[in-house]
Amino acid sequence: MKPLTLAFAFLAAFLISVAGSHAASAATVSSTTLSYTVFGGGELQIPMLQYTANGHTVTTPLTTTPTKYIMDPGTTYYVTATLAGSNSTERWVLSGPDSGGAGGIQVLTYYRQLNVTFQYDFVGNGYIFDLSPVKYFSLGSNFSASLGSSVWADYASTYTYGNGTTHVPPDTRWIVTGQNGIIEHSGVIRALYSEQYLLSFTLASVGPDPIQATILTESYGGVPVNESLTSTGGSFWVDYNSSMVFQNALYGPSNSHRWLFRSVSESVASAPGKVAVGYLEQYPINIQYVVTGGSEPSPPILATTFSGQLVSAQLTNSATLTWMDEGSTYSLSPVLGGSTPTERWLTESATNGTANGPVTLNIEYFHQVLVTFSYSVDGGGAVGPFNISFVSFGVPGAAPVGTSQEGEWVDFGTAMSVQGTFVGGSPLERWQLASAPSITMSKPSSLSLVYYHQFEVPMLYDIEGGGSPAPPVAQGDQFGAPFTSQFQSGGSVWLDAGSPWTVSSFLQGSAGERWAAVGAVSGTVGSGTLLAESYQHEYLVTVSANAPAAGTLSGGGWVREGTQVSVSENPGQGWVFMSWQGSGSGAYSGNNQNFTVDVSTPVQERAVYYVGFALVATGGGTVTFSEGSHVIPVTHELTVFVAPGTNITLNEKPDILKSFAGWAGIPAGNAGAVVITVSRPLGVTAVFTYNLLEELGVLTACIGAIAYGVAYLIWKFRPSNPFGGPVRRSG
Repeated sequence: MKPLTLAFAFLAAFLISVAGSHAASAATVSSTTLSYTVFGGGELQIPMLQYTANGHTVTTPLTTTPTKYIMDPGTTYYVTATLAGSNSTERWVLSGPDSGGAGGIQVLTYYRQLNVTFQYDFVGNGYIFDLSPVKYFSLGSNFSASLGSSVWADYASTYTYGNGTTHVPPDTRWIVTGQNGIIEHSGVIRALYSEQYLLSFTLASVGPDPIQATILTESYGGVPVNESLTSTGGSFWVDYNSSMVFQNALYGPSNSHRWLFRSVSESVASAPGKVAVGYLEQYPINIQYVVTGGSEPSPPILATTFSGQLVSAQLTNSATLTWMDEGSTYSLSPVLGGSTPTERWLTESATNGTANGPVTLNIEYFHQVLVTFSYSVDGGGAVGPFNISFVSFGVPGAAPVGTSQEGEWVDFGTAMSVQGTFVGGSPLERWQLASAPSITMSKPSSLSLVYYHQFEVPMLYDIEGGGSPAPPVAQGDQFGAPFTSQFQSGGSVWLDAGSPWTVSSFLQGSAGERWAAVGAVSGTVGSGTLLAESYQHEYLVTVSANAPAAGTLSGGGWVREGTQVSVSENPGQGWVFMSWQGSGSGAYSGNNQNFTVDVSTPVQERAVYYVGFALVATGGGTVTFSEGSHVIPVTHELTVFVAPGTNITLNEKPDILKSFAGWAGIPAGNAGAVVITVSRPLGVTAVFTYNLLEELGVLTACIGAIAYGVAYLIWKFRPSNPFGGPVRRSG
């Protein structure tokens, strides 16, 4: 009812009430019970009630609890049809009539409503046919509205769009997204109609085992969904133009095999029909490898077939898992990179096969070096046959050794060994390996094994004459090289056959003491060689003089302990023997020219000689001879014997009418005074001449020569002199 109409009604009711007030007062009253409720909430104003009582119009708000109102019989009451606060997008409206007659009980229902417009969008390849109307609720009742219509719908009520499925092929349809909803806001409500195709999927697998179920991810109503395809396939509705993605890998029990997605006939839903999906069966290959011997140069490379393609990958030290196509072949490099003709990393394990099931490989690579070997014999004879022992691929092995080079691959860091000794016809004969019989192989090597023919030579010695010198030393060749061994009581030494041997010729003691070998001190090693030697105790008798070439000495040298030695001397020309100076037990000291000594210790005998000096003055003058505190004037000649190294001073003084011409016998020239060190027999002449006759110089020289000769004769028959030696003097 319009507000104006309601006003006229109220006015009419009022006039009627006034006109009949008198009559009504006498009539019987009518009781009416009213209340109201609101669906949807959010009311803005309480509804109003207008009625007639005792002929008067009464207006009052309604309550939500039943309330009894006294109305005049036969009158009409009125209520608010649309609550205040309603607008063009939201309202609160009465669901029934807004008036009624007095009497009875009535619950008035108001609905909160929103003004909505039902719209739609569509995605597809064709035209959408015969869209069904939208179903909705208004004033508590179900209504239908065509798409594009605006209606008042109850707040919080539901709506439902219809499907557009009529007049389309059976494998094509339209579905609606957002088909159902609850009305909570005014405005436009949209639904999405999507064209779909019915697709039939089949699974195919390359491999002997039945394929497992897979997951198809596609679009349904614009939303990604997962569908499960069994081994026999399946049919599904798919949005037009949506992409179809299949599970990449399907795994069998315990991951013992799998199926890898490989192909699909259609990857986009562009039309209804059949879709073929292809999978490839694969098996796992688990590889673990180790390197024995260390120094891994380059990891192994695994070659497999994956999804029809040949692939290769370098392994790591940790376990490696990869997948390979069923029925394909695999291979692992048996030799690691970095190997050379003399050093390698190799495995004896199987490194290739066919993928007919899961494969587990535990590969051990061995670091190996190439070792060549041969043997030879030095010193004659023969050895063998014999083997060399080694380890290859972790297993002990052996190979014969010959005189020409042979080779074996040997595990790095392991030992090779041979027989080191071959015994000859007696325990004292052998052929012995020069090097150690076992060697650890850490690099490629060439072993030239040399066996030396040797004899064991006993070493015996004794000492004659007492004493305890250091043991003698034996020298010879051992393993082709010089060898020295000290004698030991009851000892022996192995020496190369045919090599020379020597023993110490002397054993040294303290100074002037030794022990001299009596027997042979050299020879050649052979069967039965015995190094047995006696050493005699000897002392050194040293005979010497205080000046070189002063005389001839005899009796010195090494003398056997406990024997006697004769010592003698014979002075040389210009020398005179003075005495012997001896030291050591039994040594002689005295002026006997000849004597004997009993030798029990080292002895030193020193012959003391004086050297002769002759001085001649000729032609008229005097020479003063000075030695220490001794001063002798000489006018003709003087011969003396002094200790070697004595310094003598000569001063000349010519007579009247004479002059000094010079010295003869020494390089002193015309110097008037000279100092001479006498270390050997020496004659000196002082030459004086007349001043008036220069020509007399020649004569003076002649006279000097004659004087020197005379001086020599005088010296030859010399008496003793105050300096300890013989002297002869005249003039």
